[in-house]
Amino acid sequence: MKFEELTVEQLKAIEEEFKKGTIQKILEQKTRVEEKTCAVCGQKIAKQHGYALEFGQSDLRKRAYFCAADCLQYFLDYLKKENLTQYY
Repeated sequence: MKFEELTVEQLKAIEEEFKKGTIQKILEQKTRVEEKTCAVCGQKIAKQHGYALEFGQSDLRKRAYFCAADCLQYFLDYLKKENLTQYY
């Protein structure tokens, strides 16, 4: 975006959003989305690649991201093991 091409009204609107902190919040959200890491190995995950798993109780859902199918499988095996040992 070239600021020279914006009108005065558009620049004033951007300034107001900046003062409210809206721009900072949007940047933080976008950065968080792009900086996903694998829950098993810690490798950074590209935006268009990887797997996501949502799990947990219906009132408290969690989401984990994985770089490859083997990391996802490792995590699922771990959950199975934990659930089995939890009741014995």
